[in-house]
Amino acid sequence: MANLDEIRAECWTESLHCFGTSYIFEQRANLLRKRLRILTFLGIGVPAAVGGAVAAFGIDFRLMGPVLTVAGVLLLTQLIGSVWSLTSKWEDGFAYSLESLSANRVLFEKYRNLGKSPLSTIEEATIEQRLIATEASARSYLDEKQGITEKEKRMGMRAGLRQLRKACSGCDVVPTSMSPSDCPVCGNF
Repeated sequence: MANLDEIRAECWTESLHCFGTSYIFEQRANLLRKRLRILTFLGIGVPAAVGGAVAAFGIDFRLMGPVLTVAGVLLLTQLIGSVWSLTSKWEDGFAYSLESLSANRVLFEKYRNLGKSPLSTIEEATIEQRLIATEASARSYLDEKQGITEKEKRMGMRAGLRQLRKACSGCDVVPTSMSPSDCPVCGNF
């Protein structure tokens, strides 16, 4: 059976991993949010702009040909982006990223709180740690299905180290920013 210090150390390690995973999914959510907003804007903004140009200047406006050409190119871009979005399931990925971000932040807090906790007995700490570990294992199983890349893992490691102000085992540096380094553990992303 582990002692209280070992349980706390394990909780701090797991809290780092949970924070890193939440950061990965936060970055994915931000990217997908931007892409989806661009598609939505193009799908609404371009037709509205063309309609506005026709209403303001009339169909015989001398620059209507170039306006329609630019609008056509933008709408074609929007159409291709929409097909890509649908086939790549951006909406599903965005929803999953938000869910995982939230769940991993909760796990981070639980592990961190247990790591700081002045629990009085090994049994109490062991039970609490096992409960959190069971929840974390289920979340990790779901997250692994999302195809986290090695680069994302290094980025998540850097985020976790930075959040907890811990030194990296590869470069022995406590990250102060998310700028990638050349470290094979917390950089190269």
